[in-house]
Amino acid sequence: MSENVPPSAILPVPEESSDESEEEPLLHSLAARSVSILSTPRQPKRREPDSVLTSSPKANSAKKRKQYRNGYETAPKTPSYTPYGLRISSGRKRLLPFKFPDEDFGAVRRQEPLSLEAWTALAREAGWIPQDAVVRSFQGHVSNLVLGQDDDIAVVAPTGKGKSLIWCFPLLADKAAVSLVITPYTSLGIEGTMRMTKMKLSSVYIYEDFKSEDVLERAARGDFRVIFACPEMVESPRFARVLHCDTFKPLLQAVYLDEAHSVYESHDWRPAYARISGLRRALDRKVPFVALSATLPSPYRAALVKYAGFREDYVLVNLGNFRPELSLVVLPLQYPKTSFQDLAFTLPWGTSVDEILIIGIGLERAG
Repeated sequence: MSENVPPSAILPVPEESSDESEEEPLLHSLAARSVSILSTPRQPKRREPDSVLTSSPKANSAKKRKQYRNGYETAPKTPSYTPYGLRISSGRKRLLPFKFPDEDFGAVRRQEPLSLEAWTALAREAGWIPQDAVVRSFQGHVSNLVLGQDDDIAVVAPTGKGKSLIWCFPLLADKAAVSLVITPYTSLGIEGTMRMTKMKLSSVYIYEDFKSEDVLERAARGDFRVIFACPEMVESPRFARVLHCDTFKPLLQAVYLDEAHSVYESHDWRPAYARISGLRRALDRKVPFVALSATLPSPYRAALVKYAGFREDYVLVNLGNFRPELSLVVLPLQYPKTSFQDLAFTLPWGTSVDEILIIGIGLERAG
């Protein structure tokens, strides 16, 4: 089922006011420095500060935190290469970017925004949405921002609203453009390429087991409309041959951070997330960066500026993440916390696992 066809609600949800139709914008596009907050009834409005209340520590004063792998402490490793550079390691020969002399593959140019009806017509013609579905307001709005080539965008929307279509829709307006999608997991990269295949959109997931010379050369030529890669691959010297290619740079329409909350949650144990800002410098041109997530509170968005190179005046498109069919339940511990027996209910009765990965989130706040 298409994400643009609303599913039947699992729990009854109050009907929205008829004053606001689907054709009208259902979101507020706000600059990150001027997010407004609804006041509680019978409480006086108060002026919100222009910055996050809890400031982040300076980079040079931040305490170095221990890193662990499989339960054992490991020393942080400095990469042997310069991130987003062409040299594999010191003393070794510098790689060269791909070159295609005497060939013109075109270039992305700034375009005027399209109406929601125009986006819907293009998506239906491509077969990306059913004939009775429409492009959602926030999808069309973000796509127009990408066409404008002027803004970075942070998109907050619930799961199932169609965030993954955002890196596809702008390609309908430019038949040669390319989307680069940075994804945190191999499973998401493979799943993304399978979905693009169903949409008849050429794509590739470049990773450790699929990074041959031929694949990288085709990516540099613009043969793939959507390129998926993890941040570690994007900053590698092999992928730098694509990023520094004079043919590829003009074709890149936007860089998308899928599951963008990973920047905040993973930067201290996946250093590549803390170095994404180097990608912007490597591109040498103003390419929109688009963060997509269902969870981007203020500290997470601040991390986009600090680590991912987002401009401070990025546009925030916030649909919220209310899911009436989901609930949060707090259960008191019955057993010692080191035994993890309180988590046994997550496994079917009579099963066992050989290895459990526990991920800690919010380490900076915990100290």
